Amino acid sequence: MRLCRLRPPIGLVDTALREQRVGEVRCRLRQRVPVLHLLECPAYLVEGAFCCDGVSRKQLEGIQDLVFDGRGYLMNFSLPLEAVQEILDVATGRKGKGGEIANPVEKGFRQKFPAKFLTSDGHWVRSKAELLIDNWLYTRRPPIAHAYERRLPVPEEAYADFYIPIGDFYIEYWGLETPEYSERQKRKRALFRRYGLKVIELEERDVTELDDRLPEKLLEHLPGGYRIQ
Repeated sequence: MRLCRLRPPIGLVDTALREQRVGEVRCRLRQRVPVLHLLECPAYLVEGAFCCDGVSRKQLEGIQDLVFDGRGYLMNFSLPLEAVQEILDVATGRKGKGGEIANPVEKGFRQKFPAKFLTSDGHWVRSKAELLIDNWLYTRRPPIAHAYERRLPVPEEAYADFYIPIGDFYIEYWGLETPEYSERQKRKRALFRRYGLKVIELEERDVTELDDRLPEKLLEHLPGGYRIQ
């Protein structure tokens, strides 16, 4: 898909993008944004390869969900809002390139707890409990598709432990009890409530009994008739 300078009619998604820029979200957060609608925003005027107002393709390659062909053209027809927010962060200079962590609290947490545990499906996670959760999801029949440390589709930079696309919900494991961690937990819970995001919260006692506790919690959010084996 070769993008060019187009001016589509202003619609709900365009309005949502502008509202996101000032930190106000007024649309359904999981709605996917047509790529051509991005061109309504000055930061996204594109000619040929996906490069705009000093934002290069290399700066954007770290953003999940962006797909480029061999010539450097963006192939996506739509993007989830979390990817759009990453593009906004790069275009406005908040981040030097996509995939970077700008939030100092999040950056400090990742430095303190590096991802050093390798799961069966290839994710590197930050704790043995997350290892157990990830492997449990992967070893179901069929496996429950999931993403690790997916950015929330909100203006604030925050990441969930796991994202389950089939039910459009998140899983958070609360594994520490330090004052710093409790404050981080409080802020993240507030984001889930503010933006109406569905989340399953797990603690240590849940992880020790995943077979008994997790299926019931998952079935509350998975499509009707879904079977966990």
